Amino acid sequence: MFALSAYVVAAAGWGLWTREGQAFSWAGLIVSSAAIPIMWVLSRRKLRLAAALDSRALRTDAVESITCGWLSFAVVIGLMAQLALGA
Repeated sequence: MFALSAYVVAAAGWGLWTREGQAFSWAGLIVSSAAIPIMWVLSRRKLRLAAALDSRALRTDAVESITCGWLSFAVVIGLMAQLALGA
């Protein structure tokens, strides 16, 4: 994960430095769009199981899944804006 985040930061920095925009990613749009309902179902099941087990750790993990779904939603909005505006 550290190597991936370092790569993302370096690639973004290089793109800003050279003033090159990134190409639209259909794969990114598909994966992000699929993640929204998957994360919703996963978080609901985790919340149900956390309540049954009275597990605060699993409840926290379910909240992380909800956050992941919202982040996927934000990515989809950004990619759709990129596609519509050509930015």
